[in-house]
Amino acid sequence: MRKISSSVGLHGVNNRDDVRTVQELLNLVPHSAGGPMVKLATDGICGRKTNGAIEKVQATKWGWRFVTTRVEPNSATWKFLLTFDPPAPLTNLPPIKPPELPKVLGTRFIIQVAAKADQRLDANGDNFYFQIMNQIDQTQRALYFLGKVDVPPPSPTNWTITKPAIVLTPQPLGVADWAGTAIFYEKQINGVMRTEIWVNPDVIRDKIIRFEIYPHLNEPSATANNSATSFSSPFQLRDVSQGVKL
Repeated sequence: MRKISSSVGLHGVNNRDDVRTVQELLNLVPHSAGGPMVKLATDGICGRKTNGAIEKVQATKWGWRFVTTRVEPNSATWKFLLTFDPPAPLTNLPPIKPPELPKVLGTRFIIQVAAKADQRLDANGDNFYFQIMNQIDQTQRALYFLGKVDVPPPSPTNWTITKPAIVLTPQPLGVADWAGTAIFYEKQINGVMRTEIWVNPDVIRDKIIRFEIYPHLNEPSATANNSATSFSSPFQLRDVSQGVKL
């Protein structure tokens, strides 16, 4: 089992061998669990990209409130990274690879959003979730949560109608490729409340997808007129249908 002798990351000790070990482990984390889109250079130098990768893993796993941008020996972040470290083979025989299901790609996706109409959305995100579905092969679908990680996946029966219902992507994607960041935006003008979610998938650079949350439109607000609030949060992949390789 791998070990580090001291802290790695922002304001850490950053011994070169420890940094290299953390970089190697970060590269093993799947993108859906917060791993880096572009593999880190395992050069033992703790710079902006390494710190950013640590922060992204922590935010994806536990939420922004628990981000330290640092990996300590025996910390929760270190133990989480070790779960992606493959064990050493017991013999010299090559490992047997399980069969992999094909990853179904597409460029047209249906997005369905659910939000509890009797609750205000907040940074925990446990009352908001959305589903990405391949329009051509609708058995390929993934369920995402905004923010809070330890929420059991729901079994929604009634989905909120949102805009846009269909999103075209510039390159073919799988339904498990939509991990990224979302921005909650709420604005009140003359006593009318408007609630929106802006989704920015990491795999689609410079593209923000905007949703209007209908259960929260035109509802009364106790705040002053012509006010706006917002917060950002990573959104979490919670469940994927058959036929998709993560």
